Amino acid sequence: MAEHFDGGDLKTAAKLVIFEEYLDLSADEDPEDRRLDIFGAAEEINDHIDDVVDEAIAAALADLLEVVDDWDDIWSDDEIADAKAEARDWLQGHREAAKRAGVWDEVSN
Repeated sequence: MAEHFDGGDLKTAAKLVIFEEYLDLSADEDPEDRRLDIFGAAEEINDHIDDVVDEAIAAALADLLEVVDDWDDIWSDDEIADAKAEARDWLQGHREAAKRAGVWDEVSN
């Protein structure tokens, strides 16, 4: 199987985003502005998590496409074909995630 994205260190990424926001806060800043800044940091972390999850799914689907044909002792040919079609459809709809996961070339052929 191909070497795929491992998800990175979300905890470190979250700390860095929050630390950057903290450094940008001024002591005399309005408390409401601080809340908005922290909300913005939380949104940024959420977006990063969504990207990481999509990359992990892309990598898992690429792995599935490599091995699913060997599951004919468990699943019917129609079920395997449906699984492959669903995996490819998801990957086509999440092309950027597949590229970031390093699987786009192997699943786009």
